[in-house]
Formats: sequence, structure tokens, C-alpha cells
Amino acid sequence: MLSGEPPFPGKTKEELIEKITKGEYNFNGPAWKEVSPQAKQFIQKLLTVDPKKRLSAKKALKDPWLKETINKPAAATSILAAAAMSNLKSYHVIEN
Repeated sequence: MLSGEPPFPGKTKEELIEKITKGEYNFNGPAWKEVSPQAKQFIQKLLTVDPKKRLSAKKALKDPWLKETINKPAAATSILAAAAMSNLKSYHVIEN
């Protein structure tokens, strides 16, 4: 939701599912250039495959990046939100 583009590279639905299952992701796409390193670290904590090591919802709410973002005025995040929405509208999974 931060970039409007998933961090899982894949050209087919099956490839995408495999990457998600294995936890293979990256933030290399052009849409990710606008996302802060702190936001990417937060996402990495949420995408940890091992549930014992993954950030819980309770701990996620205490994450410094999320707390800071929630407290920002709406205008400060509107440019990023507009770019993410544009990316989401154009995103689609290639079907086999």
C-alpha cells in the first residue's frame, strides 16, 4: 500500500505465489524509490516468514515508523498516497 506495487517480483500468478510463500521480496521497483528506509524496515518485519519471528500486530502498533506516520498531518503523506494509488490502479497480475 505504500508504493502501490507489491515487493514480490513475479511475471505469473504461480511465480508470485511462490515468492510470497518463500518470503522472497525486494524493494527495487521504481515505485519503491519514494518509500523511506524506515517504512521498508517495517514491511520487512511484517513479511518475515517464520511467525515466531514476525512482528505481531501489537508490536507493529508500537513500531516507531508507524507511530510517527500516524501522527503526521494528512498533507504530509498526500503526495506519497497519490503516487501509490496511481500505481495500484495500474497494477495487475499476469494470468497464465
